[in-house]
This record gives sequence, structure tokens and C-alpha cells, in this order.
Amino acid sequence: MNIKKKILLVTIAYPSRESHSNGTFTKELAQCLSSKYNITVLHCERLSKDSKNEPGIIIEKEQSVRIIHLFVKHSFIPWTLDIIIGFLKGLNHIQKEKLEIDLIHCNFFPSVIPFLFKFRKKLVILTEHWSGFPLKQLTKTNKLIAKIAINHCKVICPVSLFLMKSMQKSGISGNFKVIPNPIDMKIMVKKIRTVKM
Repeated sequence: MNIKKKILLVTIAYPSRESHSNGTFTKELAQCLSSKYNITVLHCERLSKDSKNEPGIIIEKEQSVRIIHLFVKHSFIPWTLDIIIGFLKGLNHIQKEKLEIDLIHCNFFPSVIPFLFKFRKKLVILTEHWSGFPLKQLTKTNKLIAKIAINHCKVICPVSLFLMKSMQKSGISGNFKVIPNPIDMKIMVKKIRTVKM
């Protein structure tokens, strides 16, 4: 009997009651992977200042994918720290459930940090999409967080060679393997634009 490997997909981008269109690509990835693996999604989202939703944990199942949504109250501390604290709460919940995990797949570097404290011996890979690297939006704090997080990952998968080089120029080193985002060329048609300077 072929036993499915158990993957924990850790992300800040997933459709939720707070944002219905956020991270639809992550949802599609989870659904696609679920045909070969047991997928649990751990999703953390900071509520907006004017949100009518309450902070807390909501668990749901869509087809064969189990989703643990963590909603963090908007606060005065930096967004990155709120997200890290939120994921730590999520990992406490997972430990209480005694969820079995073979592989941890993180999207966006701050989501790796909680695994320095819990599930340290598990294999962690990171897929990185953030345009903040090429746009040079990395604060000193986030640069430190990125270096610590990426050092803990077995493999870092930027979605383009350009992003990988931007990460390296930011002082980030690690075991990089570029896995490009797929593009449907029937929908994404190249157009020549003239930009006025």
C-alpha cells in the first residue's frame, strides 16, 4: 500500500473570509498536490484595521485539503512580527493535534521563522515570490529575518532567476533552485508598450 507523504503548506496568501481573492494560486497548488500527498494548509493573515472579522482559528476542508486559518488582530507592531507570532500560535495548535508532518513548504520568508522553535528537525523548503527584493524594500529587520529564515531551509525556490539574483544582491545566500511561475500564454499576451519618461 502506497502511503501518501504529509506536507504542511505554510502561507500568508490563501482565500479566506477576510480576502476572497488572496492567494488563489496557493489554493490551486494545494488542490493539485493533494492528488499525490496529504496536504494541510497553515494560513496566517493579519486583519485590517476596519475588519469586522474576529481574530482566532478557523479550520475547514475543501475537497481533500485541510486548511487551518489563523486571523491575527491588527496591532502597532510591524506586520512581519504579527505574522510570525500568528504562525507560532498555529504551530502550537498543530502540536496539540499531534499532526504528522514529513515536509514543510513555506511561502514567503517570515513563515519559516517559527520552525526555528518548533519542528526543527523537519525538512523545510521555501518558495519565494516577494517583489520587495528587486525593489529594494528590505528593511534592516527584514533582512536579518530573511537571512536567519533562509539559512534554516534545505532549498530556496525563487520564482525567477531575476528574483534569485535580487535576493543574492541583498546578501541572501543559500541552496537556490529556480522554479518559474507557470504562465498561460493564451491568456498572458505580450504587448509592446511605450512609456513616457
